[in-house]
Amino acid sequence: MPTAHGRQTGQFDLSSCQHTGIEDATEWSEWWLPGKPETRVKGALSFDPAEGASLTLLEALPELRGSGFQTDALLGQGFDGTALTLLYPFLAGSFHRATSTGAWSRSIVVAPTLLRGDHIEDPDALIFKHAIVRFAGLRDVCLQEWPSEESGEWVPWVGPGLQARAAKIDGGTLLFRQHEDHNPGKYTKTSEIDIEAVISSERALSLSDFDAQWLSPLEALTILMARGPTALQRFTFIMMDANGAETPVTVHMQTPRLAPKPPDEYRPLVRLAALGDDAGTFIARWWRLYRELGPAAEYLIAALSGEMILEQKLFAAMSFVESYHRELHNTPVLSKAQHKSNVKAMLVTIDDKAQKERYRAMLQNGLEQSARERVLALIERTHDTLPEVPGLNATLAKELVTTRNAIAHLSRSISKALEGVDLLYAVERLRLVIQVNLLLDLGLSREMVGSFVLTSYDRQVPIIDYRDVERQEVTRVAMDGEN
Repeated sequence: MPTAHGRQTGQFDLSSCQHTGIEDATEWSEWWLPGKPETRVKGALSFDPAEGASLTLLEALPELRGSGFQTDALLGQGFDGTALTLLYPFLAGSFHRATSTGAWSRSIVVAPTLLRGDHIEDPDALIFKHAIVRFAGLRDVCLQEWPSEESGEWVPWVGPGLQARAAKIDGGTLLFRQHEDHNPGKYTKTSEIDIEAVISSERALSLSDFDAQWLSPLEALTILMARGPTALQRFTFIMMDANGAETPVTVHMQTPRLAPKPPDEYRPLVRLAALGDDAGTFIARWWRLYRELGPAAEYLIAALSGEMILEQKLFAAMSFVESYHRELHNTPVLSKAQHKSNVKAMLVTIDDKAQKERYRAMLQNGLEQSARERVLALIERTHDTLPEVPGLNATLAKELVTTRNAIAHLSRSISKALEGVDLLYAVERLRLVIQVNLLLDLGLSREMVGSFVLTSYDRQVPIIDYRDVERQEVTRVAMDGEN
């Protein structure tokens, strides 16, 4: 990967950064421990998004023996001179054998994160301000066209060169720009346009803090706007020394095993071109909303795109909805003073001290709305936005809560729980409820949200209830038979 050592400038230039993945390939390299570059061993490195990095060392590394191997980083260098770092590696297996002709050694080291472009001896000291990322689906959100308010021409939100778009976020800036990858063949030459988000943080962050403050919110926003699962396709951060010299470092991170595969084609819920100049404000609002969600934000990705069976999808989405409503739309049914007075009056009638304490604990939740009330409030908000969509009513709220409780508690009410195609429709309607309410909370009008939803879900469940179509067809056939 090209680097930019020695460039003296106050601005960072990522134009020379090229993404070089090593998935499904083996790279020969040599490795050593931090502070001990004089002892190097040869190895074969490979990386798989699901498995992480795997390094087979072909010689004995003195410190690499059993449980005695303890290091936060393992440093390496490819045959082309590329600096490599494995973060938080551990020994997965080793083989040592001595014969009359010599000694043989094989050690397998695995790590969740591989860095290409620099040596990082202490991961805890790794901080940076600038990075460039790509998420699957972001291209569709930025490049799908919408009529311009000025000219009426169909245009994307992000264009080439100077037509990049910026969004000012609390704590930094996001710049969305086009990037063209060239893939020359022996007799052919192809290119592909993608969208990169250049992130500039106002303060230097560690890798984990950068993930929490920038990557996770951008991932969740991409999932919401693209209406489908995403994947981190590129992550390169910029190391800058005291003299201003910049070194781009590409990060390869292991993805969760249950992470869903991005679709071949997206039908975006939000095309940023439709928002025009207001798109930057929309993105900035998302960062604030994401923080306001608190713990619920961690479940948003699973609620909208988790690779799970239907029962798990419903459970994850219901957990998010309850927390989401509590954080942003909580409306106590009584004032605290009235609730306290009521509890006191009820407890006066109980003489037994143990029973009184038991009921006191149970009555503390009387001030809060029930799960059904919370879900129903968000469903009604969705119905007001999409009055033509079937099934957005109190019955759906009841069925969702009953099914969630039956699954969670393995209760006898499982017989009343939704299953099969009815469960499928309920899960899809619940996801629609989440999407609509998030867009409304991001400041979009009901008319615009409705337009986005109907365009994205055109002739799809749950906008159309095909069960009703089938029932109508059965009724029609029966009536024709009677006639």
